[in-house]
Amino acid sequence: MSLLKSRYNLVPQMEYYDQISCEFKPYVMFFNKRNFLSNTVNTDSNGFRFNIIKNKAYSLEDLYNEKEVSLVVGGSTAFGFGSSSDYNTISSQLSILSNEIYINFGATAFNSMQELFLYINFFQRFKKIKNVIILSGINDLFLSFSQKFDPWGNYFFKTEYEKLFLKTKNIKDKIYSLFENKKNINYKFNVNYKEINLLYEKIFNIWSNLERSNNFNVYFFLQPFPSWFNKNLTKEEISLFDLLDNSDNKAHLILKEISNFNIYQKYSSIIKQSLKKNSIKYINLNEEILINDKKNDWLFVDRVHMTDEGYSMLAKLIFNYIK
Repeated sequence: MSLLKSRYNLVPQMEYYDQISCEFKPYVMFFNKRNFLSNTVNTDSNGFRFNIIKNKAYSLEDLYNEKEVSLVVGGSTAFGFGSSSDYNTISSQLSILSNEIYINFGATAFNSMQELFLYINFFQRFKKIKNVIILSGINDLFLSFSQKFDPWGNYFFKTEYEKLFLKTKNIKDKIYSLFENKKNINYKFNVNYKEINLLYEKIFNIWSNLERSNNFNVYFFLQPFPSWFNKNLTKEEISLFDLLDNSDNKAHLILKEISNFNIYQKYSSIIKQSLKKNSIKYINLNEEILINDKKNDWLFVDRVHMTDEGYSMLAKLIFNYIK
């Protein structure tokens, strides 16, 4: 059994997350696999994770005609990667806490530009949007650290896409290979704070204009990282992090590198200043967890993704700001 698979003893739900892949999509390049069914994670015919509202599962299309909805936008943390069921995602928990409809707009491996494009592609299908909850941050930092600067932007699986379009034969056979774990990731770069700042100036300006023109509320929540709030790791977290650090998956080594507190301080400051400039409400969940009674409980299945207890805590923290 590989080191990655051996973590199933502690977090058996991760076997399903390791199986779910992505599919090619226009504009956003890729999105969650459609019609993925399991005891843990399920997606609809568009690739959106099912939402549990009043103990019933709803696809995205089921909710188009609702009078008012809110959206939880982001990458794999917003998607609920690591939760034991669709019921335990942040969106489903917010629906319980608020007695309103919160829809999962999370997508594994999305950067902030892809999150924005996903919203643009679907928002007009809803009658009214009340809140847009953006739970994001880690993927942009990861990409800045692991890839050389490109004025066109960075995204996951970039090298594989470039190779694919240099060779057009047998494209259908190659699509799935874009989403396999890659062992040889070059991560010996430094964070490009200047370009991150320019990226967020652009994206937050668009979100701000969308907020005003469509009359909804936008909140940006910086997602948590254990070292960023100096978490005392539980024995389970220590075991899981050790397994991942010693695996042949370089992505986990990159996450270990960007756990550095100095990187966090610079990065969070850029986000805060840009959001303030664009009048978007900002909440740093690392600061919120730091003063939370449950901060030292078992919250993480790896350095980014959380347990059911972790997602439940985030949902409550988020709800306290939007209620």
